[in-house]
Amino acid sequence: MYPVDGRWILMFSRMEKVRTEQFILGDFDGNRFIPESFQQPEKGPNFYAPQTFYDDTASDGKTATNPADIAAGNSDDKTDGAGRRILIGWMPHYAPLPSDAVRNGAFTIPREVHVREGQI
Repeated sequence: MYPVDGRWILMFSRMEKVRTEQFILGDFDGNRFIPESFQQPEKGPNFYAPQTFYDDTASDGKTATNPADIAAGNSDDKTDGAGRRILIGWMPHYAPLPSDAVRNGAFTIPREVHVREGQI
């Protein structure tokens, strides 16, 4: 679970026949998560087990403000590029692999996560 644009996103992978990713948009008061909407960022099995990281480094190399403060609008930090939530998923290869295979899938293209008009 992580803050983005003043909201919170709970993200998890579903292990069903077609593996999918589920995002739940909601609010978090520090103790309780209140879900608002369930969303699926990708249709199909080629986006699985994504990870996010928070870009907290400004262009001058200094660390930006706490991500929760920025997400809640409690920061005047306007550093270049800081405050971005970056998401990278996994594109697995589900077909049987040859015994001499050296890899199985690849990472997706990194993307920046935002909440706009209730959509992730």
